[in-house]
Amino acid sequence: MAISVLKRIFSAGVLLLCFNCAGAKEITDLTGNRVTIPDTVERIAVVPIPWMSMIYVVDGSDAKIAGMHPSAKEAYRNSILKTLAPGIEKVNSTFVNKDFTINGEELVRLNPDLVIIWDYQKEEKEKLDKLGIPAVAIRYGDLDDVKNGIRLLGDILGKEKRAADLLAFFDHQIESVNTVTRDSTPVTIREMPYGKPGILYVRDKNLTVAGKTSVNSLMINRAGGINLTDDMPVKPNWITVSAEQVVNLDPEIIILSQFDSFVPEDVYRNTVGWQGAETISAVKNRRVYKAPIGIYRWDAPGIETPLMMKWIEARVKRKPADDAAIQQDIRQFFKQFFDTALTDVQMREILSLDANMTGNSDTGR
Repeated sequence: MAISVLKRIFSAGVLLLCFNCAGAKEITDLTGNRVTIPDTVERIAVVPIPWMSMIYVVDGSDAKIAGMHPSAKEAYRNSILKTLAPGIEKVNSTFVNKDFTINGEELVRLNPDLVIIWDYQKEEKEKLDKLGIPAVAIRYGDLDDVKNGIRLLGDILGKEKRAADLLAFFDHQIESVNTVTRDSTPVTIREMPYGKPGILYVRDKNLTVAGKTSVNSLMINRAGGINLTDDMPVKPNWITVSAEQVVNLDPEIIILSQFDSFVPEDVYRNTVGWQGAETISAVKNRRVYKAPIGIYRWDAPGIETPLMMKWIEARVKRKPADDAAIQQDIRQFFKQFFDTALTDVQMREILSLDANMTGNSDTGR
């Protein structure tokens, strides 16, 4: 086994020397590291879950995706991307573990031109350096991190013009979200009596919820709501809370993530096992919603983040789950960037309408 690994490391070193001799270019990743990559990148292995779909969006093709996180494969199978890019089903999803650690031998077999990793993955970067495979780091964080990532992918893929068009779409959609309050001082739970609903984003049935530093908190607050965990003294991206805490927070709106299979009806019937759920305002008023999923899960940072903000804003304003305005924005996005005219069935799937129009008070019926 040790000899096998050494042979692969040697082979990787030879490949690196070859590509240093051939056409190469230098890019700067989102941590400020300068990374040498081939002029023409053909194979990319992707560790961060949302970024497989980001590569597809920026490149307009799945041809260069050599590896992806297993959770990204799960999301793909539940998304419209399986129709747009059926070839992704065959992409390797075993080179990286669910905890984001990389299997070096498996990766070498993929022969990638580069690997995209999270900025905090120092050990994985060292592993890639030893294998002679360029590591390009991206960040999880705010809207600028998403935009900088799109721009970076444009540089890597030689798709600068398409990346610029995507950024223009991104900015236009962001500007149209909650334009009345976007420049005001960030609100807190104490200001809830002034008309801003308290919202809880729930990642899974175990009540892992979005903390203050998560992109979900940013989306909620920008869309005119208040993320109810923002005032908690401990502020990581994710917090596990008890059912009693949720009852005490009494959210007016609950958003269920696409990272778990639960739907609003599970909360209304309390098959999720949250003691006291029936007393929560969001449950009593039927304002529990399943997050949409398009190219990727909307509730994670990505190209569809502005659409997620507009969707949350529509929930805050009690618009119907099948609101025509958000459907128009979605259709424009898919037509402009994928030359795809969405069917009504596909729109229902993207907006999780089968889940969100069951027992809710704002279905428009």
